Amino acid sequence: MPRPAPNSSWANPTPSRTRPARSPQTTHEPPSSWAPLASRRATTSGSFGTYNHEAAYLAGMLAAKMSQTGKFGSVGGYPIPEVNLLINAFRLGVKEVNPDATFTNAYIGAWFDPAKAKEAAIAQIDAGSDILFGERIGTADGAQERGRPSAR
Repeated sequence: MPRPAPNSSWANPTPSRTRPARSPQTTHEPPSSWAPLASRRATTSGSFGTYNHEAAYLAGMLAAKMSQTGKFGSVGGYPIPEVNLLINAFRLGVKEVNPDATFTNAYIGAWFDPAKAKEAAIAQIDAGSDILFGERIGTADGAQERGRPSAR
């Protein structure tokens, strides 16, 4: 049975694409939505994901019921499939309950920059969004600064 090995992520898929051929006794499974090229050539590579988009969808349904303006915002790190999956699931949940809802999105270009996320959240609140979906840490800080409740 192959042994698991530390692996790369979306930002650096190269090891997942090259290691299987060099180390067939080790499994290579990065957390990502893409299927590594090596997986077509080796049985010791693949990828895995989570189902947190389901919770994001339900959060969107709840948010639609709570909103007073019908305007929603989101703050994400980068526009990649894993992030967009969550943001779009939230949007679909909102639209299920309120088909006329509007959205603004912001990507901060970082995986961890709470100050940028806070700034993006404040801009969306100032533009009229009364509920935000925070894929990045710092979004709730912006909501609190503008006197909005947040589920931290």
